[in-house]
Amino acid sequence: MQCTSVHCCSRLSLVLPLLLLLPFPAFADVEFVRVTCIEGTRYLSVEYVSMPSDAVEGVGSDYASGEALQAWRREFIPIWARSGYRDPARLRYTCKLGTSTYEITSVRGVNEPNCDDGPIKLTLRSQDDTYLENLNLSPSCARGTALRSVELWEGYGGRTPQQMRICVFDNQDTAQSCVDYRPHPGQFETNPPISQVDLDEFVARRKAGFGKPA
Repeated sequence: MQCTSVHCCSRLSLVLPLLLLLPFPAFADVEFVRVTCIEGTRYLSVEYVSMPSDAVEGVGSDYASGEALQAWRREFIPIWARSGYRDPARLRYTCKLGTSTYEITSVRGVNEPNCDDGPIKLTLRSQDDTYLENLNLSPSCARGTALRSVELWEGYGGRTPQQMRICVFDNQDTAQSCVDYRPHPGQFETNPPISQVDLDEFVARRKAGFGKPA
């Protein structure tokens, strides 16, 4: 439609600002913790995954009633879980690699202002040691550095992870930065679990030019 008259253009100039003020639905993403445990290769990974709600819950799910969404989730969330995509609000997953058994847990932290859900908090431990303790696992609604993923390779002939790789979101966007980390289980005094404070300080030092990985 082309506006050719003064009256037409005048009417459009009044209507368009009103259209911009109309409320539009907020399309929130669905967050998962994706866990991959491959015992034969002694490999474990924990990864943050975010998908558009329509892709997970079906087209039009943003307009569906709460009751309809709950019914859908009861049916389909277990299907996602069988492929490794797990609900971060109450995750407790056990992975056996070699002679070690690892436990991955996650919960939702306290809601921040203007957030529908609290940040995902991740803990990774074995039967003897805790490696990561209550770390942010999503860039949304989290204070401080957020993990993107954690990978672990179990060593042969022992109960010690041979190598870990920790990736974080950089500047709270899609870019990520990774560092290799070699833990020393059983040496809690010299190598305690990585806390959120530790992760924040390490990233800050790296940005300042200190604490580069060996």
